[in-house]
Amino acid sequence: MGLPLPRKGNIPNKSAIAAACGLDRSALATDTDAGILLMCFARDDAERFAVSQYRSPEEALQAYIQELKTGGGHLPCRGGRPNKAAIAKACGFKRDLLSSRPELRKILAGMSLEVTGS
Repeated sequence: MGLPLPRKGNIPNKSAIAAACGLDRSALATDTDAGILLMCFARDDAERFAVSQYRSPEEALQAYIQELKTGGGHLPCRGGRPNKAAIAKACGFKRDLLSSRPELRKILAGMSLEVTGS
């Protein structure tokens, strides 16, 4: 479908994946064949979507912003403000992190000012 695996941070969200596949989460345990297959796929998936190469949400957000600048893209906005849900999804972490982590708020605020020219 062209979408990355659901993740919690940089780790595949086994509960969401299992639910989407109609499996019990335990079927994706690391010591099962399905779990091993998932981890192999997750590594390839991460490379395709540039997800797990970042060690932290801060690094993921910085890289996303750099990609926008390099590619001439624009920060996703909604109602004149940064669309935190779209930004978090593009970075591979939960939206709540953009509100709860001061470092992420500072990075995003700097980018917002750059984009709007304020």
